[in-house]
Amino acid sequence: MHISLPISKETVLMGADMIHLDEQISESKKTFSLYVRTDNKKEGERVFNALSADGDIVVPFDHQFWGSYYGLCIDKFGISWKIGCINE
Repeated sequence: MHISLPISKETVLMGADMIHLDEQISESKKTFSLYVRTDNKKEGERVFNALSADGDIVVPFDHQFWGSYYGLCIDKFGISWKIGCINE
């Protein structure tokens, strides 16, 4: 992550630049991604499902090899979101 912005005591919005090599993704979707970390899987799923509605799921929200839940989606406005949660 390249930037973090505390929103509240329990919420931090993080951002990173990114470049997808997939040429099928438009240029506007290749430039940055926002990261939201939640306290638990249920909240992570809720956020992921809301953001991915009418958008594209790049990495389904699921348990990852590093031990936490994570997913990547592009919302209906073309913004890339990375959703993760603290290990349960």
